[in-house]
Amino acid sequence: MVSQKNKTKAIQFICDKLEDSRLYDILNKNDKGILVTEKPEFSETPQKIVVFIPNFLGTIKDVNQAFYNNQSQQIVSAPVLYKDGKTSFVRMVDNSSWRADKSLKRYTPKEINQMLSLRGKEKAVMDRFGSRLTFYQPETERLDESLKEFILYDVQLDYSHLDSTDEGYGFAKDRTSIDYKIAKEIGVIEPAAKFSFGNNRNFYLAKLVPAEDIKAVKEDLMKNAMDELGIDDPAEAYELMHPED
Repeated sequence: MVSQKNKTKAIQFICDKLEDSRLYDILNKNDKGILVTEKPEFSETPQKIVVFIPNFLGTIKDVNQAFYNNQSQQIVSAPVLYKDGKTSFVRMVDNSSWRADKSLKRYTPKEINQMLSLRGKEKAVMDRFGSRLTFYQPETERLDESLKEFILYDVQLDYSHLDSTDEGYGFAKDRTSIDYKIAKEIGVIEPAAKFSFGNNRNFYLAKLVPAEDIKAVKEDLMKNAMDELGIDDPAEAYELMHPED
């Protein structure tokens, strides 16, 4: 179980990343998620969006219900999974029973080490978003706190080792595993976060993607303007260099 302290920390981290983009107003947040709306100056029809962490909901049914409830209220769902290695992102090799599974013979030890044993809530998210999932990475001794995107590649099970004397021979067929996936990190969502709807806006689904930290960008522009004009007042220098703003 994720502690209340760590739940709050995860929610606040995601909230800060969204606020850094300056694209959204935070309407509400609790220990399960964040409700935001697009700022009217950036959207003609501001959309409400809920970022929620499926691990923090009670059951798989609760996760599915969250998607349904949001859609019925025309609120976009943007799930982020908590990467704790227990309730999501569970490494297959952490369970010794996999060693008896000869159907993984096609894979190298390195690939097997990258495999995840999917949990039901991850499958519920994949049913809607496919193989690209977003995870919140809590701070550890090796890893910084972050938001990361992973692709979960299919694992092909090979039962060619079975013969007619083996139990289940008549039923075992080579197939794609429904429980195992190979996880590969494809990016970190930084310095800020924004929502990407892709083709999912009509389905009320969105993903977090990298965005610029608008405040940091403006501070850099102010500094450059001061250097260019030789003016000590950053606001005055910025206004002279960027009167359109």
